[in-house]
Amino acid sequence: MIVGPIKTLFMDDISTGLDSSTTFQIVNSLRQAIHILGGTAVLSLLQPAPETYELFDDIILLSDGHIVYQGSRTHAPQFFESMGFKCPERKGYADFLQEVTSRKDQHKYWVGEHEYRYIPIMEFVDAFHSFHEGEKLKEEMSVPFDRSKSHPSALVMSKYGIKRIELLKACAWRELILIKRNSIVYAFRAVQVALMSFITMTLFLRTNMHGESVIDGGIYMGFLYYSVLIMLINAFSELALTIVNLPIITKQRDYHFYPAWAYTIPMWLLKIPFSFSETSIWLLLNYFAIGLDPSIERFLKCYILLVVTNQTSVGLFRVMAAIGRVMAVANAYASLAFGLSIVLGGFLISHDDLKKWWVWAYWLSPLMYSQNAISVNEFLGTNWNRMIPNSNVTLGIQILESRGIVPEANRYWIGVVVLLAYVLLFNFFFTLTVSYAKKIGRDNQVISKETLREKRICITGKHEDSSFEGNNSTHKHEYKNKVIDLSHESKGMVLPFIPLVVAFDNISYSIDMPQEMKEMGAKDDRLKLLNGVSGSLRPGILTALMGVSGAGKTTLMDVLAGRKTGGYTEGNITINGYPKQQEAFTRVLGYCEQNDIHSANITVYESLVFSAWLRLPPDVDAPTRKMFIEEIMELVELSSIRKALVGAPTEEFGLSLEQRKRLTIAVEIVANPSIIFMDEPTSGLDSRAASIVMRTVRNIVDTKRTVLCTIHQPSIDIFEAFDERIPVWWRWYYWACPVSWTLRGLIETQYGDDMAYLDANQTMAQFIKSHFGFSHDHLEEPAVMVAFFAVLFPTVFAVAINLDRNGGPPLFAELVYLVHNPVPVHLARVRWGLYWRHLLTAEVMANISRMYVDFFCMAGDSFLLKYDMVLLVCFNIAPIPVPEASISNINGSWKLVRSSLLHQPQCQSNLLPAFARSSQDMDPFV
Repeated sequence: MIVGPIKTLFMDDISTGLDSSTTFQIVNSLRQAIHILGGTAVLSLLQPAPETYELFDDIILLSDGHIVYQGSRTHAPQFFESMGFKCPERKGYADFLQEVTSRKDQHKYWVGEHEYRYIPIMEFVDAFHSFHEGEKLKEEMSVPFDRSKSHPSALVMSKYGIKRIELLKACAWRELILIKRNSIVYAFRAVQVALMSFITMTLFLRTNMHGESVIDGGIYMGFLYYSVLIMLINAFSELALTIVNLPIITKQRDYHFYPAWAYTIPMWLLKIPFSFSETSIWLLLNYFAIGLDPSIERFLKCYILLVVTNQTSVGLFRVMAAIGRVMAVANAYASLAFGLSIVLGGFLISHDDLKKWWVWAYWLSPLMYSQNAISVNEFLGTNWNRMIPNSNVTLGIQILESRGIVPEANRYWIGVVVLLAYVLLFNFFFTLTVSYAKKIGRDNQVISKETLREKRICITGKHEDSSFEGNNSTHKHEYKNKVIDLSHESKGMVLPFIPLVVAFDNISYSIDMPQEMKEMGAKDDRLKLLNGVSGSLRPGILTALMGVSGAGKTTLMDVLAGRKTGGYTEGNITINGYPKQQEAFTRVLGYCEQNDIHSANITVYESLVFSAWLRLPPDVDAPTRKMFIEEIMELVELSSIRKALVGAPTEEFGLSLEQRKRLTIAVEIVANPSIIFMDEPTSGLDSRAASIVMRTVRNIVDTKRTVLCTIHQPSIDIFEAFDERIPVWWRWYYWACPVSWTLRGLIETQYGDDMAYLDANQTMAQFIKSHFGFSHDHLEEPAVMVAFFAVLFPTVFAVAINLDRNGGPPLFAELVYLVHNPVPVHLARVRWGLYWRHLLTAEVMANISRMYVDFFCMAGDSFLLKYDMVLLVCFNIAPIPVPEASISNINGSWKLVRSSLLHQPQCQSNLLPAFARSSQDMDPFV
């Protein structure tokens, strides 16, 4: 769209199916282009990441058809805080904007002084008009446009960017490319004509044909009728080709790429040669082999007539495609037109046998003119000019009169002219239809009365009647506190299932190297899409499969599900420790694809009943099946729309995208699977709808099912719906790990008081508290824990040494011996060369890390603290003379005490480079 001279861009949901990084790059590129070129862009995005939201200059917040806010992005928080709402610290502001006007989510952000009450949309609108951004907008709109400041060249004087002849050339060039890309269709049509010609030639071979009577003439007329019919049938493929291109034509027409005639004229003219080629194949194989009039004049006249007949048929099917626009509807129209043409063509039923009220249809049938013209051309020739005994007319004339055809030579030219008129008429109607055809789908959305009432309440804040208010308040309370109790005590469902663990080890998947890549220099025979992927999926754990677009998320999921029918798969997949058997695995697997495919004309409940009927075991009786369906509908929150029609995605009625996603999940759940794979369940949804879907997924996981989801652009709410990276049963390791406590103490001391802002509403201390769980006010805890570990580990080591002691002097005597033993003797035993090497290595590594510290900011310093911890631990791994302690009569406890004290200079020397490196960044309090 931005290739041309367009300065104003309107883009709708351009981030659907893209990861956050790609969306950021696209929006950033658009931002730079708009700022540099001075254009205007309006974008609507679903689930924009915070960094993407920060790229925008102005924000337009639309809710139920009303503009709630329109102005600078930086002033939006001020407006909503004046209304009593504030975005939480870890909440993306774009997500906050989408939920703050929602009747079901608004209460979560209330920070006003008074008790919360629902703020309707119209109250937001009125408040915005009095806000300084609203007043500024009103003032700008009240000033008339000054044309004197505009350059005359800025005014658009033409509807299209180039001349008409250039439009025609561009569309003709594109049509040639499309013909080349669809060459298989035209090749198949030629093969079809050749095959039918060969079969027809063997049936009507001239050695078996006789021209002695009217009956023989009827057989020849049957071949002529079949020739016309072949030309009619062979154009049927034009129906599908036209329907496929219609959405593109309509879109480009609406965007003023070109007028409709610039597309239809090249489409018509460039396909005329195919009519000549197909007619040539048919006549060259049949005309002389069957024994038609050998005159070259009549052969050429027959040839021209069949070409025009084929073009008439092509035009007819194009008109049917443009009127129907959907394959099923267009097929019905084309079949009706085709059937009427055959019946009223003058061969199956002659003109004399037709009822009077059908004569008008006979004269309107294109096939009739073609049949009469080709018959006159043949039977007025030399083969049929012999006189019949006892008659003054020729055999050919008698054959024509027997079928109700006027035996006049001008009937041929009348037929050709009428067919040419039909060609022009059909192509004109096709152009006219394409020019004014509207977008496929209904203009108005069909919604229920309850939904309409809910929308009115959200806009005005007024309830229409008390009964509805009571029902709605109850529904709101249930919705707000919607957490289905499926704990271990109450999760027993109507139909039990076995929780399963999926483990995959060293999974690799490759395909044959595409020919295009080989031409570009690729030497391998296979292209590897997955390389040594390992992992596990557990019951009750919601696992997120994330990665940039093209990383292989869907490929990995398809490989695990056994849905890949081609390629080469390597690795091991086990289910509860047993090798996966695909036949059994499909019975316990539910797979929710990214595209929601449902029957449009049935209700939500009927969709679930049909799925359960086909997929549940036959031993499940009808009452149990119905109870299970009701339970699943409650689980995925579909009970309120159970009677709603599903509808089609291309039509603006039926379920919303978020409801269709939940229905897709429910259709799989009613099969009672133990494992569920979901391919991008939040794709194409805004943040609020995605949160509803993820809440449904979370409810399913709480039933102890194994769930794997691929996901793009997760907001903080969606990301927190997934389980922690560290399972609950491994958290004890955090509390028992000295490195974690030491790292916690270092981070608290260095960043607890840092007031560098991560964003406008969050300090570094708040980030550390929310991200790591650390608090500067609890510095004593890690200090005590680190000291405790410093005493605990030597004590455990000493006890372990004493287990091998075979007796010895009293402990006090050993202490006296160790104290009187000269310290320099022990120091001489210590390898000071190792100490100096440690010190030198630490200094070098500290300087290297110092070179890169400026690239990290807070995250970089956090990384360097972890790096220092690993460095110090590795440097202090030294051989301890355990045999000396265990073999001698000296108690290991006292020896360990002295050894620990004498090794402190080495530990402190290793610390010096790290702290010297961070002297400019770290808190001097340490």
